Amino acid sequence: MNPAVREDRDHPTRATRRVAKNTAYLALADVANKTMSFFFYLLAARHLGVERFGVLSFALAFTTMLGVLTDLGLGAVTAREIARNPAVAQREANAALAVKLVASVLAIGLIGGLVNWIGYPATTIRVVYILSFSVFANAISSYYCSVFQGFERMELVALTRRNSR
Repeated sequence: MNPAVREDRDHPTRATRRVAKNTAYLALADVANKTMSFFFYLLAARHLGVERFGVLSFALAFTTMLGVLTDLGLGAVTAREIARNPAVAQREANAALAVKLVASVLAIGLIGGLVNWIGYPATTIRVVYILSFSVFANAISSYYCSVFQGFERMELVALTRRNSR
């Protein structure tokens, strides 16, 4: 990055405004996310009943637990490297995306294999299969969040903010 541009960008007044704006975006996104999640779970529990809501809760927990394997710390590294040197953004983003895609496919396979191996009922297995595809969507979403964070575009991160389940 050009040193003159960097100095202007890091001027204390501009930096303070940028941090405040980014914090406000993320805080607003978190409040909206928690509110929507509350109503989702409230309606899901009421509509599904005890047993079916338990199946949904298990499937969400199971896929989330194994979906963590798609990140492998790449999000933090990608954001840090892009923030440090935006010129490497394309290379870093491509490398992270490739690893995340492979890790997502492996995680989905692991989820499917484990849920069958443990021997859950057929309905539970089907729900886990359906939700396992959210692992892929979450990996891609978190990839873009990392890139946006690297460029300090928190308004875009706020749009992709989701419940961590």
